[in-house]
Amino acid sequence: METLSVGTVFGSGQPWQQQFGFNNATGLGAFTSDGTLPVNLHASSVIVTSSRVFLLGGWNGSAVINTIHSAVIQTDGTLGAFTAIGTLPVNLHRSSAIVTSSRVFLLGGWTGSATINTIHSAVIQTDGTLGAFTAIGTLPVNLHASSAIVTSSRVFLLGGWTGSAAINTIFSAVIQADGTLGAFTAVGTLPVNLHRSSAIVTSSRVFLLGGNNGSAAINTIFSAVIQADGTLGAFTSVGTLPSNLSHSSVAVTQNRVFLLGGWNGSATINTIHSAVIQADGTLGVFTAIGTLPVNLHASSVIVTSSRVFLLGGNNGTATINTIFSAPLIGGSGLNDYSEFYNDDVE
Repeated sequence: METLSVGTVFGSGQPWQQQFGFNNATGLGAFTSDGTLPVNLHASSVIVTSSRVFLLGGWNGSAVINTIHSAVIQTDGTLGAFTAIGTLPVNLHRSSAIVTSSRVFLLGGWTGSATINTIHSAVIQTDGTLGAFTAIGTLPVNLHASSAIVTSSRVFLLGGWTGSAAINTIFSAVIQADGTLGAFTAVGTLPVNLHRSSAIVTSSRVFLLGGNNGSAAINTIFSAVIQADGTLGAFTSVGTLPSNLSHSSVAVTQNRVFLLGGWNGSATINTIHSAVIQADGTLGVFTAIGTLPVNLHASSVIVTSSRVFLLGGNNGTATINTIFSAPLIGGSGLNDYSEFYNDDVE
């Protein structure tokens, strides 16, 4: 496979969302219904390997589950049928998921009765399937609904909910050469307590788009510079969204960010907000550019070579099992993410 040059600060841990380096699409078509999941599901942790999509746990409308659902990514960027292929060691949702060169990590989460600090991990097999998940360590605090981002050298957990309060702590761990993680430690703070914020990474910066400060949804955009060594500068307020927004699903193409639905503090919405990614990695102004077929929040999102997929979610009154998708316009993304799970990103 040809090595893609995507910049020294690129984080391979969430390439299904961090598509600025290799997705040359310029827009999205209309979202339409594109199948169903085996169960109603929202706030499931989603990851992508070289060949498959995995939904890890989630909320089925009445309980947190431990089921792992998976679908094959077809060569044309569409998805095969989702089926149950295994289980997590515990019921879990709102866990922060990242991928390294060799492993999947689920960082904290909520079991349905308690927020936990457990780190669960599974090996990524050469065919893109996963080994069994096991508990391999702990975070410094119980944490769920934290925004996870990955740089070239580190994983960052930005804020989150401890089980009793939103926090502003930034935790970080080094990504080891073998794809394992070092210990998580506190490395700084956000300007406000924050959870359920939508996080993206561009070529030069990390952005937290809205979220909940522990008592209300907010519209503030916070950002920090990614340093050459993969650490982060201080987070500051750099603008606002058109409305208060949390629980929004986020997708990124080469030159645009899309916020898909979300919770405005009083209701679930179907608005699609978008902003241009500037050449220097900063963002333009967010504006409303369209709508989803239904009001939707806490949907799991991925991007393939040809489409953006929203997997389940909550329509404001109920958890649903609908899969929505929209075609990429003006270019394509990438199917085989194995390039970014190996040590050959330049």
